[in-house]
Amino acid sequence: MMLEGYARSRIIEHMALYPHSNPDEVQQLKHEVIDLQKQIQVVSTYLQIQTQENQTTKDKNTQLDSALKGLSAKYNDCKTHVQQRKEELDSKNKEIAELKAKMENSKHTMEA
Repeated sequence: MMLEGYARSRIIEHMALYPHSNPDEVQQLKHEVIDLQKQIQVVSTYLQIQTQENQTTKDKNTQLDSALKGLSAKYNDCKTHVQQRKEELDSKNKEIAELKAKMENSKHTMEA
């Protein structure tokens, strides 16, 4: 848009400075305006594509972040469950050790 305005201002300036200018020069300036408009369209299209690609990447990153948070929560749940099971098994092993000790004491008491 700025280039387009610049090109138009050049034509107006040229015509103001050179009112009896060569029509070929004016035609050349008009062609420059058309070329600049084409370049603007190419750049505009490129920027639209880049914007869409950036949004797609942002959306994918958001999905991955959400999935990672879900996996992290599951990992923490599993870690908590494993810790609870370990504590339960340790408690059972302690009970078994106490029962074995009582049995050994009972054997020694009966033998005596």
